[in-house]
Amino acid sequence: MDKIAFLSAEDIKHDFLYPISYRSAKKRFDILINNTNQPAIIVENFKGKFYVNENFKNFAVLKKIDPKRMIPCLIIHNPVEEECDRLLRVLSKSILERPTWKIQYELIQRLTREFHLGVTEIAKEVNVKDKEIGKFMLEPNIPDYYKSLAIKKGYGGVMNLICKSDYTDELKKVLYDLAVADKHRLTEGKFKSLKRYTKMGYLLTQNKNLIRRQIIKIVEPKDYIENVYWDKISGRYSQESRNQKLVLELV
Repeated sequence: MDKIAFLSAEDIKHDFLYPISYRSAKKRFDILINNTNQPAIIVENFKGKFYVNENFKNFAVLKKIDPKRMIPCLIIHNPVEEECDRLLRVLSKSILERPTWKIQYELIQRLTREFHLGVTEIAKEVNVKDKEIGKFMLEPNIPDYYKSLAIKKGYGGVMNLICKSDYTDELKKVLYDLAVADKHRLTEGKFKSLKRYTKMGYLLTQNKNLIRRQIIKIVEPKDYIENVYWDKISGRYSQESRNQKLVLELV
């Protein structure tokens, strides 16, 4: 039978910690402690131990700001006490709360590695389509160097989009580098912007010295009408590329 009890973060085990800054956590913590009318965290009593089952962000806030603070939690019981089933329940809830790509990836890897579940089986158990689970896997054709960076930094989503695109291997290399760059990083949203650019027939320069700069200009968020701005970008870099080629020929 489910019940409400006061628990601290130190009483609760977790499979992952929702990433949140101290400043954001402090603001959310003040709201949590002043709202005692409803449970702040849902935990599962699994073989006599408490595990976070829902409200992962609230748990991360409590652990970061005051792990000893007692707050109301809803304790649920599940008749199926198998670790695989518990992890599937955590994954199902985490998909709804969407912490980070890396967290989803690691949960799915545990299910595939420790319990030998495939993508289709996992998707069926958590009631989503195969492609929803596939987003948190890595395409096999991503170069190993970029795979390790994707896992480390949690950039698998954009890496998968680059890998599955019909761009040349040379252009993909530029895009992979931008996807892990500290400055002007290529995100999923920016990559989709680039895809719109090329799908509409705009050209990318073939000059290796200019291509990176052109892509950054194309996808940089601005308050503009895309086709008008992109007309200028496409024309400008085509001209610069021709100019550089002419200089090389003259030399």
